Amino acid sequence: MELDLGELSVELYERAGKELGETAEKRADSLVKIRSMILERADLDCRMDDDFLIRFLRARRFNLDRAYELLRNYANFKCSRPDIHENVWPQRLKFLGDDDVISVPPYKDQHGRRMIIYKIGNWNTSKYKVIEIFKASVVVMELGLLEKATSVLGGVCIFDLGGVGLSHVWNITPAVAETVVDLLVRCFPMRIHAIHIVFQPMVCQMMFALFKPMLDKRMQDRIFFHGSDLNSLHEHISPKRLPKKYGGVHEESSYRMWIDNLEKNPSVMKALHTLGYHLEEGTLLN
Repeated sequence: MELDLGELSVELYERAGKELGETAEKRADSLVKIRSMILERADLDCRMDDDFLIRFLRARRFNLDRAYELLRNYANFKCSRPDIHENVWPQRLKFLGDDDVISVPPYKDQHGRRMIIYKIGNWNTSKYKVIEIFKASVVVMELGLLEKATSVLGGVCIFDLGGVGLSHVWNITPAVAETVVDLLVRCFPMRIHAIHIVFQPMVCQMMFALFKPMLDKRMQDRIFFHGSDLNSLHEHISPKRLPKKYGGVHEESSYRMWIDNLEKNPSVMKALHTLGYHLEEGTLLN
């Protein structure tokens, strides 16, 4: 299970051109212009390197105003939610993998997109709060953004709501719903192409009612409810790219497995350290 930290392939540059309108000239020109916007407006304290800024430009198809708004949302989210971003130890969140609440498969979907799978029914609300799931989600997204391919291809989320009960519903407050939308829609430079919801009980309609007003029509149209109809899910994601639980062919993989593997990559650990995350003593950084 590795992150692809290399440069974009010729094929991915071609896809960026077709899907995002990116060209070498537009890329160079847009980077100059967004840096000028940051300096002129002086309302952001952020990185100015190409690798960082290009994520926001690609996420908004090189629309400078929308890219700048996303960058500002990202910076504001980090400042306004220190409970999610500060004093976070990614290696100490492995218990979420043990409970199989969040996972990142080592494979991608048929379009080359990263997938994040949440099994909300496995969340023991008496053991830990939803903030721990948010912390791990941000770590996953920050790591995913280290892959330049992700800035072009985006990602896909699967929410497995099997086993969700009233204890979970009571914990999904309007504030929690707002944070989920911030993570998946408003504040991170990753295009979420689809959110697939499976095995949802009727009580989950109450949960979705909280989210719907916060989403524009474009995002609402990207949410698909499949229930127990896995054939419906397979119309979007090939079963060759899914775990067996969802009618696929792969074994389960967990957040713990992902972090355990990435710990062996000093470049990834150094990137996490640079982002401000705390690492266990002895972690290799070079």
